Amino acid sequence: MQILMAIIFYSIAASFFSMLIYRLNNDVSLINPKNSICPHCKHQLAPHDLIPIYSYLKNGGKCAYCKKKIDLNYFLLEIIFVLWGVLGIVFKIPLLTVFLCLSLAVILFSDLKYKEIPYLFMGLTAVLAATAAYKTILSNWQNIFLVIIFYAVIKTVETVYYKKEVFGRADIILFVIFSFYFSINNFILFIYLSFFLGAVVSGLLMLFRVVSKQALIPFAPYIVISFYLTEFFGRQIIAGYWKLFDV
Repeated sequence: MQILMAIIFYSIAASFFSMLIYRLNNDVSLINPKNSICPHCKHQLAPHDLIPIYSYLKNGGKCAYCKKKIDLNYFLLEIIFVLWGVLGIVFKIPLLTVFLCLSLAVILFSDLKYKEIPYLFMGLTAVLAATAAYKTILSNWQNIFLVIIFYAVIKTVETVYYKKEVFGRADIILFVIFSFYFSINNFILFIYLSFFLGAVVSGLLMLFRVVSKQALIPFAPYIVISFYLTEFFGRQIIAGYWKLFDV
């Protein structure tokens, strides 16, 4: 019963945040239109059109009225929300940590779709991170110096290699937020994984000419994935590193 309630709650929450992602990134009022509409034909959606997961599958991923394809991101975000909710129950993950993971999932999808992260999502993530780690915030203050160093490196790379700004302001804010969340060892790992994943994936995309050298590649997804890896597997990754090099 607990898992069933979690599925219902988190799928509805995902549907709500999908609406926020669309409206905030398209300068659409949060209160007008009052009801959800199809982004293509603007038809007002009925309650049975908005049942999370089910409605998408029932309509074959298309609008029930104009039959145009609905972005898969809506469905994927609902699945990810439900997955985190169930994992939280099964593995007894603290609720604040689950909520933080969900807020980062929202940031990931917003950046992938629109290459923008509304400040509402950044603020929510900051509040959740600060609340979850309030006991250790003061002891992690030195991590901010690492952010400053990496910011200087990033600006140098932008100036020398790209000749333009490619690293978003929101990405820096995310690093600042988690500089107070992680211990110094985990924060170093978090930064390393973010840039390692970003370099590898971006390099492969350019190698196979999926994107050009000048293309703006969203960086927040790498930060989000690195957070997940560091939060849940950080100790094992660090231990494995020392063991690998027998240090």
